[in-house]
Amino acid sequence: MPGRPKISGFSPRGPGLPQPPIYAEKVRWVQATAGSRYPHIELHVNVSHVEVTAHRQAALAQLATRLQITLQDVLQSPTTLVGSVDAIVEQLHAWREQCDVSYFIVPSRLMDTLAPVMAMVAGT
Repeated sequence: MPGRPKISGFSPRGPGLPQPPIYAEKVRWVQATAGSRYPHIELHVNVSHVEVTAHRQAALAQLATRLQITLQDVLQSPTTLVGSVDAIVEQLHAWREQCDVSYFIVPSRLMDTLAPVMAMVAGT
């Protein structure tokens, strides 16, 4: 529908188009619309990229270049988890704290990469 904000991650990008809203802004829309029902809503993130690396900045820069978006856009997306195991654990906790993310959906192709992160979260 014209004039309605897009909630999905498929907001169009390109020359002459407005920047799509960041995830935190979309969460604010949900909070405002849901009102008193908001505490009962579960928010999730579909993770699209996981990279465990000691070279976080370089990996993020490469990803931004590949996706043709800014580094800031990559950092404002909870769908991208990049860094050391400790850094990714911190990212998961930060998204939960800042945007009330209830859970993250991880595709099977990324499970092995995320395994050491989940082991740390589980305390094993």
